[in-house]
Amino acid sequence: MFALDVSKGHSYGVWYRGDQCLQEFECIHNKLGFAQLDQMLKQADDPVVYFEATGIYSQPLVRFCQDHQLRYGRLNPLELHLHSESLRRVKTDQKDAHRIALSVMHHQYRLTTPWAPEYEQLRQLNRFYQQVIDEVKLTRLRLYTALQQTFPEVEQLFSSRVSKLALNVILLFPHPAFVRGISRTCLKDKLMSETDKKLSQTKGLKYADKLIAFAKSSYPAADSASVQVQEVQYYCRQLIELTKQEESLRKQMTSAAEGLPQFQIYQSMPGIGALSAAQLVGELGDILRFDNANQVNAYVGIDLNRYQSGKYTRQDHINKRGNPHARALIYLIVKNMIRQKATSSNHIVDYYYKLKKALRYLELIGNLPASSFFYTIFIFEYTNGTSHSPFVTRPTKEKRNGVCVMPLTSKSIRLALEITDPNIIFFEDGEIETIQNQAALVYRAKLTVKPDHCPNCGFTDQIVRFGFNQVRIVAPSFGYRPTYLKLSCQRFFCQACQTTFQSRTDYVRPGCVISEPVRQMVLFDAISNHSLTDIGQRHHISDKTVQRVIDEEANLHNFQQTTWLPEHLAFDEFKATDRMSFIWANSDCQEIGAILPSRTSYQITQYFERFPLTVRRQVKTVSLDLNAGYVHLVPRLFPNAKVVVDRFHIVQMVSMALNMVRVQVMKTVPKTSSEYRSQIARTS
Repeated sequence: MFALDVSKGHSYGVWYRGDQCLQEFECIHNKLGFAQLDQMLKQADDPVVYFEATGIYSQPLVRFCQDHQLRYGRLNPLELHLHSESLRRVKTDQKDAHRIALSVMHHQYRLTTPWAPEYEQLRQLNRFYQQVIDEVKLTRLRLYTALQQTFPEVEQLFSSRVSKLALNVILLFPHPAFVRGISRTCLKDKLMSETDKKLSQTKGLKYADKLIAFAKSSYPAADSASVQVQEVQYYCRQLIELTKQEESLRKQMTSAAEGLPQFQIYQSMPGIGALSAAQLVGELGDILRFDNANQVNAYVGIDLNRYQSGKYTRQDHINKRGNPHARALIYLIVKNMIRQKATSSNHIVDYYYKLKKALRYLELIGNLPASSFFYTIFIFEYTNGTSHSPFVTRPTKEKRNGVCVMPLTSKSIRLALEITDPNIIFFEDGEIETIQNQAALVYRAKLTVKPDHCPNCGFTDQIVRFGFNQVRIVAPSFGYRPTYLKLSCQRFFCQACQTTFQSRTDYVRPGCVISEPVRQMVLFDAISNHSLTDIGQRHHISDKTVQRVIDEEANLHNFQQTTWLPEHLAFDEFKATDRMSFIWANSDCQEIGAILPSRTSYQITQYFERFPLTVRRQVKTVSLDLNAGYVHLVPRLFPNAKVVVDRFHIVQMVSMALNMVRVQVMKTVPKTSSEYRSQIARTS
């Protein structure tokens, strides 16, 4: 047995036979050093080489063992450290080599099985692809920083500033000075001839007009001869090359994986495309080398880490001791599966939720590793469906108009959630799910409304479907449990202007997750004497969300603006709480302008004097009752306004005056006289 402690460029090794060390040696990682090691190995009977995995530094030793068909064990550093650590430790290369040898004698380590060349190639391609993706993200950020200093308005020209066309245009015109002085026709010709995308005459003119407009209004932080302009052009060229390299690697991975049996099986699972399947094959290798799903979990690093001491039990976490690339890839795949469940049936996700319900009474519910599904489903598919594992049960669903649905009472759900939009279609019954560590009632629905035209460019015949986007909406609650609506909104892609948008509904505002019924209930509770925290707890939202809803509603009325007044005002007062409050409105559209807590002349004067005198002079009439305080304020606050007394108060005043005269006259007539009786009979 040969044990080597690997370092950069060389290794220190020991040769053991039984428990006796025969020789210590040093191996340089070059042709001469490995030739000397080969001569030494030939002197041993059935040699086995053990060394610690040290990343790229141990790779030359791996290739040497594979080229000479030697049995070898590449040991996990964490496992080796656990088995060989002592209280007193001296760290040297010589001691470490002996430590590896002694640990191998006292513990059983599994020998390393080399990957097949096709799997190893896929693995290296995927690692290279991930590096390119990371480099693309970093370069995009650097391009954004430089472009904000040279020509920030050019971002408005495209929906994505990192598309091929956008990068070509930014490369040509990184500064507005590059656009100025070029005619509209020459600019159009340059865009059509010097960009990768074939632009039509119409689109070329459209982009040229926008560029000219942006160049006229732009005021960049750097001039055209600055270093930032060179940075923008450099990052554009780099992104163009990285994009080409990314596309090339995708093609190489899919073509290299097409001949492997795992590729077709992975791709047959809902939510896994060709690229994800190729990446999964590259990171997991031949999955049949694992004996069970627990080994897959340990390899990926998603096996559970449980800690309990006395009465304390920590929440379970995954170990994260495994292949981080495979772990991140499986996370994205599972996330994509859950996101697409609203659009198509997925027996893996269905079984996950079914298992969570079934195992509650066994106290086994928790984080069920996703790779368990991959391993079991793969074995089932690989054995042509002969597996009897419960992981492959598929729930039966009824088909209506080609869409899988489950029995439900859609009308009752609509009434309960106060939904009036007929385009919201429910396809599953409500379920109890854990959201933010709280049991919640969740309904799932789909919104598909094809728009008449693109809201960005107005084209009608260039719109195609572009998947779904699931939004979790806060709906009216039933009792103590929060209620959510997971709405899958149809997304669309406009081929004319290269923009994306999605279906909209009046049940929730764009970019908001609070439904309109909940917003109305929040505003209704805000009228009463309740705190923000009480209102938030009642509707299962935060107090900051309650404040935002109230502020948004107040901003719609624009009570705080001081730049405009209507030509015709109306003044009045009303009893709010314990005092009379002042209110003014727009007489033309009957909209409330503002409400003041007091009707005193000081409060009214202080409020209206915030408006400039030029604004107040535009007021033509002020309608009010016969309040003397208001009548005296109008000429001072609104020099050109006329006081208009409304008809109701005039008629009311005349009626009151006549009634007072009648009462005075009646008091002069004795109640016992015939004249008094006849007058009473006439008025009654």
